[in-house]
Amino acid sequence: MERYARAYSAKDLDGILSIVDEYFFGYGSGPDEEVYGKEQLRAQVERDLTQCDRVSMAIGPGHISGKGDVAWYAGKCAIEATVDGQDVRMDARITAVLKRDGDRWLFAMIHFAMPFGAQEAGQSWPEAE
Repeated sequence: MERYARAYSAKDLDGILSIVDEYFFGYGSGPDEEVYGKEQLRAQVERDLTQCDRVSMAIGPGHISGKGDVAWYAGKCAIEATVDGQDVRMDARITAVLKRDGDRWLFAMIHFAMPFGAQEAGQSWPEAE
């Protein structure tokens, strides 16, 4: 996770692609951010990185487990960026599945999610309008 965050923060597209599986899939925080395959991931990350002047991703508390050649992760992250001269911050959650490929681990799936703002802490459903 830290390697992914460092590559993203450095705007290192090749670094990101070097640690994902060919058949990678995932979801970003935007409604159109669905990625199926490494080439779609390339296009999505290029879009992310060209739409900001600067970006940094920090991995927060998380949990990892695994069995054999598969591992899974769930945790938090903060992404800060400068977009059109304005600083933005996104506090997100990440889930990921990794698979062993020889002596290295590759991301097979990543899902970034933002908590639903209309749902209050302690409540299972947003308040009806």
